[in-house]
Amino acid sequence: MRFTPLCSAALNSSWPPLRRPTRRPWATFLVQFGSCLFSGRPQPPISTTVIRWKPSQAGWHKVNVDGNAPFSPGPIFVGDIFRNSRGFFVAGFTKAVGWGFPLEAELAAILHAILFTIDYSWHSLWVESDSILVIQTLQKRIQIVP
Repeated sequence: MRFTPLCSAALNSSWPPLRRPTRRPWATFLVQFGSCLFSGRPQPPISTTVIRWKPSQAGWHKVNVDGNAPFSPGPIFVGDIFRNSRGFFVAGFTKAVGWGFPLEAELAAILHAILFTIDYSWHSLWVESDSILVIQTLQKRIQIVP
């Protein structure tokens, strides 16, 4: 069986690299050849957009939620960070909450934020999530269950 490199960069280099050896030579390999693995040619750098956190209005608490299901389906983990209207950290938590899919993890993170807010008798809560599917679902722009 003949090995065919995935990009031309592999043809013009020696393995292992001639640099100082690292404890993880596979990591060096991925850094050198990672941009070639999928398309056969080096990819241009990915552009970066800066997004800044903005505090909520006076009297409100803002919560940034995130859910994670590393295996689909798999264990669900949620994490919430609460800040007041001045941007100061008020509370936060992470926990394992069950078994499911990534969408269920994101929804569980919001549910746990609401339950936490009720426990502390806060009346105004602003929820921020990185899941556009969850946001659109909660705003009833899309229906996820037929």
